[in-house]
This record gives sequence, structure tokens and C-alpha cells, in this order.
Amino acid sequence: MQAARPSLYLSAGLYDRYGLYEGTERLAQRAAQRLLPTEWHPLYGGHCAIDIASLGAFLLR
Repeated sequence: MQAARPSLYLSAGLYDRYGLYEGTERLAQRAAQRLLPTEWHPLYGGHCAIDIASLGAFLLR
């Protein structure tokens, strides 16, 4: 039996001033290239932007 592959939930605020958005976007692209189940949620906002509804839905799966 093969182990299940982990899923990634990635999000970042478009106006993050610390480079988080760009790095997270690149990680999402690389994960998709490797066929790793990934949810990428670019968000309107800064460093602490979060979409509670989509994160909650991901965690409840």
C-alpha cells in the first residue's frame, strides 16, 4: 500500500512587504509541477492576510 501524499494549503497577502507572496507563489508553482495536491490562495492584503473560511475548509477535509 502506498502512503498518501500530503496536501499543501498556501496563502499570502499580495501586499506583503517581506517577500512572502513571491516565495509562496513560487512554492505553489513548484508543488503543482510535482503533482503535489496544493491549494494556493493569493489574498488581498498585507503580511497577516488570511482567509479563515478556505483554511477551515481545507483543515476539515
